[in-house]
Amino acid sequence: VQGRDLVALRSGEAVLRATVRGTSVSTSHSVKVTLVDQVKVRCKNDPCGVELGSSLELSVEALSGGKPIEDIKAVWSSLPTGKLKLTGPGMFLAASAGLATVQASVGQAKGQLEVAISPPLDAVMHRGYGIIQGLATPTASRAVFVAESRT
Repeated sequence: VQGRDLVALRSGEAVLRATVRGTSVSTSHSVKVTLVDQVKVRCKNDPCGVELGSSLELSVEALSGGKPIEDIKAVWSSLPTGKLKLTGPGMFLAASAGLATVQASVGQAKGQLEVAISPPLDAVMHRGYGIIQGLATPTASRAVFVAESRT
């Protein structure tokens, strides 16, 4: 017990008994506790990437003692702020080119995944973007390939 809260220490079953202000009336409830000890964020492609302006759907797997937990709800976030905008559970809109880290939290457990956000190919071809190590960046100084402008 921490203050007025009961805090689960490990997964398993327990019986709770409560007595109100020393009276003889008590109640018992059986509870099953499942603690999440690992969270995995998954992307359909590896390495995970998305084009600027496109949507990205990620999934989360929560584990307890190495076994998957069904019907979990994760809290999603991404850093740096502004690269990916959260549009729904596990859904992001690519808002700015570069690298972002997505994090999913289930209880105290957290998992994360790095996402590469690249400009669309037509932007690479027309706006002078260079490709460096598989990631498109504006005005790259050491381009692996150089795109010619189309008219």
